[in-house]
Amino acid sequence: MDAKPAAAATTPAAASAQTTLTMIAKYGKQKIELPGLSPTSTNLRQVKELLCEKTGILPKRQKLIGLKGTKGSVVGDDTPLSDLKSKGNNSGGAVVHQFILMGTPEEKIF
Repeated sequence: MDAKPAAAATTPAAASAQTTLTMIAKYGKQKIELPGLSPTSTNLRQVKELLCEKTGILPKRQKLIGLKGTKGSVVGDDTPLSDLKSKGNNSGGAVVHQFILMGTPEEKIF
């Protein structure tokens, strides 16, 4: 019986570490969904690598528009997903970040 009260008394930080995060990129007319990301162990550089696999746009050519850091912090490639500001579009405890992907695939350059 002692285990139930301890589980119910989890901190928000512990709860966020257990949840997964979904990133949804809008690229042209398509929506690219990246589900099941860990907020604490995944950073934006890793998200750009996943987007590269799906779009052919190299990470150095990608611009992610609409992502903001908490407390006005600057968002860079090393920013963990847990430091992104949530826009209140969370449903059922799942964290979802939507943004616009800008970039040109390598095969279309020159």
